Amino acid sequence: MRSVEHSIQLVPDCRVHHQAPYRLSIPEATELKRQLEELLRLGFFKPSNSPWGAPVIFACKADETLRLCIDYRGLNRYTVKNNYPMPRADELFDRLAGNRFFTKIDLRSGYHQIRVATEDQPKTAFRSRFGHYEFTVMPFGLTNALATFQTAMNDIFRDILEEYVLVHLDDILVYSRTLEDHLRHLRDVLQRLRKHGFYAKLGKCRFAQRKVDFLGHHVSDQGLHMDDAKITAIAEWPVPASAKQLRSFLGLTSYYSNFIQGYARSSYVLTFTLIRKNLPWFWTPLCEDAFRGLKKVVTCAPVLRLPDFDRPFIVTTDASDFAVGAVLSQVFPSPPDSPYPHVPPSPPPPADTASRLTPTLPPLPSTDRPPVTYSLTIAEDGTVEARAGDCPIAFYSRKLLPAEINYTADEREVLAVVYATRHWRHYLHGAPFTVRTDNSVVQAFLTKPKLSPQQTRWWRDLSEFIFTTQPIKGETNRVADALSRRPDHNQEPIHLAAISITTVDQSVIDEYRTQYRHCPDYHVIHATLRSGKTVPSYSLGKNDLVYWHGRSGQLEPRICVPSTGQLRVQAVAEFHDQAAAGHMGFHKTLAHVCRLYVWPKSKDFVKAYIQ
Repeated sequence: MRSVEHSIQLVPDCRVHHQAPYRLSIPEATELKRQLEELLRLGFFKPSNSPWGAPVIFACKADETLRLCIDYRGLNRYTVKNNYPMPRADELFDRLAGNRFFTKIDLRSGYHQIRVATEDQPKTAFRSRFGHYEFTVMPFGLTNALATFQTAMNDIFRDILEEYVLVHLDDILVYSRTLEDHLRHLRDVLQRLRKHGFYAKLGKCRFAQRKVDFLGHHVSDQGLHMDDAKITAIAEWPVPASAKQLRSFLGLTSYYSNFIQGYARSSYVLTFTLIRKNLPWFWTPLCEDAFRGLKKVVTCAPVLRLPDFDRPFIVTTDASDFAVGAVLSQVFPSPPDSPYPHVPPSPPPPADTASRLTPTLPPLPSTDRPPVTYSLTIAEDGTVEARAGDCPIAFYSRKLLPAEINYTADEREVLAVVYATRHWRHYLHGAPFTVRTDNSVVQAFLTKPKLSPQQTRWWRDLSEFIFTTQPIKGETNRVADALSRRPDHNQEPIHLAAISITTVDQSVIDEYRTQYRHCPDYHVIHATLRSGKTVPSYSLGKNDLVYWHGRSGQLEPRICVPSTGQLRVQAVAEFHDQAAAGHMGFHKTLAHVCRLYVWPKSKDFVKAYIQ
């Protein structure tokens, strides 16, 4: 494409970056030589004597072939960033309502169809054992390459964007209501691509389909739902062993939070585990329940109806002591009044996937509220039988900030409406809609004569919308209510205290024996005692556990808890987390723990756990 060139603007006083080539294995070197010869033949780069020089790296593609990449981190550090706006996936999906035919086009080497500005080509130079080259076309790895490519795509399709084509980098989606229109639209898109020298990967394209994968979602004439592969990946995610692993898991699930009822509620415990500063990593039974619960709600995610902007929206809100929740919905009448397809229930996963989703642990404890599900059912005539005719468009939930938790119940109800309207402003602004809530305080707030400074800001935010309030009974508001409620974790006691000199749980003993072998604090002591030798202040019980008798050897024996595994966490959780313990404070919890257990710096450990 000649109308768009990639330019590289550098910050003032930058330094020329050059780096020695990375060492490659024999297969990588062979592949590098082959690709260099091919790309040189195509004219994608040329020999260079530039002072710049980045090393070559390889990235493994989905088909297990190697993609040649350049490590441009040194160049990117000195490049002025291009803040070209990238399209939001959720906004793109909003344009698909009512369409029945879809074509997905995946471009081949799209970057290489865009030239690098002549004066900037020396900056793209890279070094290898086979020579020094610089690119004439845009390579992978440059910091502003995404912005340049999106600019090129928008220029090609500018007059038809969001009319019948969506573009997100090299993913192109053509959509139409009828097959005749779709063929005409598809011909126009393909002709534009050919005119500007872009080519598609035929094996990855899907033409005139009722259902395609686009940006990690399944798009169909029935609505929008999660990718089955992503559901399987979440369901099979192993228990996190570090904050980094937990952050990766939450990052994947949060991408689909629109599909998940009560995401803030389900992820509350796990999120709290991440935001603790400078505290040791803990994985408590409470975290385990939250982790399993979040995976469960993901696998039950419903099909979301695509919004119809010719119909009024309904916002149903609720607030609890620690979160707010909302549901965006629309009423779709039964055929023949509606020109849109019927909404089926969420399709079950394949048999092999369903078998892997079967929980291996007991279900979460029941709460004082009945379990809530929001699933569409279909009548015999094919009409939608959702509550009051509502079809869900999106779910929203948000954990309250510490200051917001101190608000009154009435203020939290208003805050739920404020947050929901802010979040869905692109749906609600400029058209009348209805706010449903089980508290009449929202209507009273709109006519309240005297407001605090905080309430004045809320009123200002709400005043730009045109809406009416509709009170509903609390038992009817089950979905939004569930989004804002935290389940009461009435866990069964762990019974670690049963490990005494006379009473022993064999499964726990086995865990202790295993962890002693890996624990730096007690590995040598345990091995020495098992060999028949003595260690001052320590003894080996008949159950093969290590006991400490105090420095003088006169104290009641206490179990030495290994640092590996989760035994120390469980020891503290036994006294602090259980309902019968009443969530004691630091001093009482420490006193109870020290009666039975001992380990180095246990005081700091208990304090960090409670904080």
